[in-house]
Amino acid sequence: MSSKSIKTFVASSVIFAALVSPVSTFATEETIAPVTEEQSNLLDLTQNEADGVENLVIVEDYDTSGNVTSTTTYDDGEMTTVDVVPVFGPDGKRISGQPSSIPVTEPGLSYTLIDTFTGDSKVISTLGNWTYQFGAAVIPALITKNVWTGAAAGATYNVFLPPPSTKYYKTWIYQTRDSYYYYGKSVAKKYSDSARTKLEKTVTHISRVPR
Repeated sequence: MSSKSIKTFVASSVIFAALVSPVSTFATEETIAPVTEEQSNLLDLTQNEADGVENLVIVEDYDTSGNVTSTTTYDDGEMTTVDVVPVFGPDGKRISGQPSSIPVTEPGLSYTLIDTFTGDSKVISTLGNWTYQFGAAVIPALITKNVWTGAAAGATYNVFLPPPSTKYYKTWIYQTRDSYYYYGKSVAKKYSDSARTKLEKTVTHISRVPR
């Protein structure tokens, strides 16, 4: 298997693991085969990349109180490192490990917001709709438009759609660079209400290309 993998942190059980079944909490660090269409599509996105482009997708789920219940990283094997902090029981035995950081740029590097857009599932209802929205927005510097729109739209669509009822979205697009790469980042949030106060899911997609 390639180095590309899915890693999940389930907040409620403080278990850091990869998804090997929809209900699994104890698992190995890499998946052998994705088990849902969403997982398969997102992992495929980080495997079948355009030449010179690397992609990362982070999916966060929330409960009704707005707390993160799980964080899943779809990694191309090169963009992230995950620091695991061990947790020990009273007997001194290790009982779990929690991810403390997922750095994707040099320390201290910050992103600049370059565009935003909103919509709902009545209007943005297909992959083509999402691709159009990303294509109409400002494209991060030095990333080819069709490469960026295809990857960012694909990551968002695979997580958000099709919804069982009307959902509401807001997306932020950022860019930055370090000594070696140009980065583009989209942060798309899905809400259950039109006021966009009841957050359900966040999809962070990052692409980078060499300078």
